[in-house]
Amino acid sequence: MRHFASARDGSLAGKFLFSLYRLAIFAVTRLSRPSLVHVHTSTGVSFLRKSAYVWLASLKGARILLHIHPGEFWDQLESAGVLRRRAVMSALRRSDGIVVLTEVIARKARSVTTGVEISVLPNAVNLKELAIHPRPAREEALIAFLGWYVKSKGAFDLLEALVTVHIRCPEMRAVFGGWKGSSTLKNRVRTLGLADVVDIQGWLGRDEVTSLLSRCTVFVLPSYTEGVPMVILEAMGCGAPIVTCPVGGIPDVAIEGRNAVYVRPGDIQALAETLLHILNDEKARTEMSRANLMDARRYDVTVVIKELRGRYEKYLVGN
Repeated sequence: MRHFASARDGSLAGKFLFSLYRLAIFAVTRLSRPSLVHVHTSTGVSFLRKSAYVWLASLKGARILLHIHPGEFWDQLESAGVLRRRAVMSALRRSDGIVVLTEVIARKARSVTTGVEISVLPNAVNLKELAIHPRPAREEALIAFLGWYVKSKGAFDLLEALVTVHIRCPEMRAVFGGWKGSSTLKNRVRTLGLADVVDIQGWLGRDEVTSLLSRCTVFVLPSYTEGVPMVILEAMGCGAPIVTCPVGGIPDVAIEGRNAVYVRPGDIQALAETLLHILNDEKARTEMSRANLMDARRYDVTVVIKELRGRYEKYLVGN
């Protein structure tokens, strides 16, 4: 098994040149027989770039497993124009199998495309890496957010909601861990008068993420669109109560009334009221925490890797 990086962070020109360079390397790389190329992709430019790998792998005679992560990919395909739809479908049909993250997404995928086998493989989380012994006590009124500081993740909506939360719960504190738009988010914090209670940090390392999710009173991800965010699985693995939105594949893993509370994307007032309720209801938090620790087991890497191995065997050895 070999990992082949096709992209990197950096300037737009740097990313473009690196992508071309890696594609050229893949084009001249000899693949043994039989070979399976497992392609991970998102939407837009990511899919366009990965489509080239699908075509090249197909020309080399390799089996192809196309792993499409965002659920909105299928909504975009459904609404796409004729030419774009044909181009996308051409790449899809060159794949031996397509993998999506949840059954809800799979049903959508099957409704907008035909002639391609679609199966479900959830994201995996390493519960061993998330274990802290002894597990720290949860801090009072500590709200955590992890992700990109962009509108689609609800980062700015959460700041607006925290104004109300802080007025009615003065001891509240919030930690934001992530990147993209950090300066804009920090400016908004100052404008809203939250500088003393909201800490905007950079991208956190593994130990820092585990510590925050194990200590926070509640983890919040008020996204407008998602696949199955890894941070939701990590929050579950750390036993953090969760407030999020029922978008993408989230309802398949975070069950409202069991281990999460939902709000509608963009409903800032409802988000504030929900957070206040969770901060004041220790019994509900304890029950959600216990359920999350239990439910996270089904997404442990030791479980998911067995399913992935089965996919590899199917396409390499045969049906």
